[in-house]
Amino acid sequence: MTSFAQRWIEQLAARYNAEGPESLGDLRRRNGSTATVLKPDLLAELRVRLNEPPDDGGLWTSAKVAAFLARELGLEKVAVQRGWEALKACGMSIQAPRPKNPKVASPEEAAAFKKTSKTPSRRKPRSIQSDRSRSSPATSTGSA
Repeated sequence: MTSFAQRWIEQLAARYNAEGPESLGDLRRRNGSTATVLKPDLLAELRVRLNEPPDDGGLWTSAKVAAFLARELGLEKVAVQRGWEALKACGMSIQAPRPKNPKVASPEEAAAFKKTSKTPSRRKPRSIQSDRSRSSPATSTGSA
């Protein structure tokens, strides 16, 4: 038993009989085309361009890199995912500042809080006794 439908097995058997064992398996790997538009010379040009700010200012994003790649390749559009892959190929990583807490205290408020807050005790907390229960009187386990 297999998880393939009967029709698919018939097609595989026909292909095997016509072309031999090389016809089976994942044929997408040997389709004769290159897998990416990110050629070494294009990546070198992109590395130079990444040293300058983008045309609209701000930071470089995947979409901005994809637009740059599309212009360089003479294409109407390049997928944003290719822009991300190009950034990774150039050794870039996500660089975003940590979000700021909107309820952050001013330095004066923080100093006032430090003055009024209790300092933690340096004494070691007592361990919880687990040998007997204090919630009810002791009971005998033996027979009387």
